[in-house]
Amino acid sequence: MRQRRLKPLEQWDGEHAVLLHGAHDFGVMVYATTPTQLQSQLAEAGFAMPALLLDLDGKAIGAVASAEHEYFHVVAHKPGI
Repeated sequence: MRQRRLKPLEQWDGEHAVLLHGAHDFGVMVYATTPTQLQSQLAEAGFAMPALLLDLDGKAIGAVASAEHEYFHVVAHKPGI
């Protein structure tokens, strides 16, 4: 039922995707992108560059995230804030 109701909300774009996460019994939508694309999106939104991207162990990642990790953390700020 959840899949049928929420699957139409998924989106794919050249820079990202919004996907229905398969875990749990409720509707979790996840934003999927790459580190390079995320840096570009943050710069366009006015954040100071480069933003700090960290893997699950708190280690900085480069332009490519490891396939071993499902997600990464982002530390970013806007100048003057």
